[in-house]
Amino acid sequence: MAYNKLHLKTDRFDEEITYFRTGPKKKPLLFLHGFGTAPHKYTPLLGWLSLKYEIIAPVMYGVNCLKNQPTTLEDYANITSEFTKEIGLEDYLKVGHSTGGGVVLMMNKSEDESDAGSIAMNPIMPSRFYKDFFVPHAMMTYHALNLTKKYNLGVLGLLKNSLKDPVSTHNIMTNIADQDWDLFDVKKKTSVIYSEHDEFFKGKTKEKLKMLGKKDNIELMVLPDRNHFWFLETPQKASNIIDNLFK
Repeated sequence: MAYNKLHLKTDRFDEEITYFRTGPKKKPLLFLHGFGTAPHKYTPLLGWLSLKYEIIAPVMYGVNCLKNQPTTLEDYANITSEFTKEIGLEDYLKVGHSTGGGVVLMMNKSEDESDAGSIAMNPIMPSRFYKDFFVPHAMMTYHALNLTKKYNLGVLGLLKNSLKDPVSTHNIMTNIADQDWDLFDVKKKTSVIYSEHDEFFKGKTKEKLKMLGKKDNIELMVLPDRNHFWFLETPQKASNIIDNLFK
């Protein structure tokens, strides 16, 4: 994947954003990756999606370089919105995974957002950082390293950055993980996909999914026997699911 570069200057940020753009010049699809990864880690899925959509996938600013790093989903949503305006995106679809899914939800809390269609795959769940997020992540370290070996998901890069600037990493992880149900009070219709066996978001999952299903403008899909990175195991099927939700 060849990356483009864009110098984005806003009220708070004056930095370079890298992104890639591929696929037919048809319906644009903004893809937002998860924490500690990058767009090219999603190549199996994006390859299939690019057969039907023009993929625009920015590297989530700050997550991998820890430079002037934003520490809230609202920061990331604002930067992403500025990015779409700067490159002239209009009437675009949105797909986000994990933290990127949380950014999609945060963007959709604005009336000004594109109403073309949005999907949040395994987004941040309302949780308490240490009980529902930190402990499961710590317990899953060995599993995550195995996923890195199998899928090249960039977990080692995240660990490296954590050691480089542990304070910034702690701040962003706590701010992102400590979400409440307001995150899902979106003003735009949003499809939310959760895996029944998501190893990274545990803690009363069934109860949370039941509550989520009652939210206005949220269309919930639960995948049985799937993990956090289900779309990498069956990328063509995942692409079909995404395509069908947009129809």
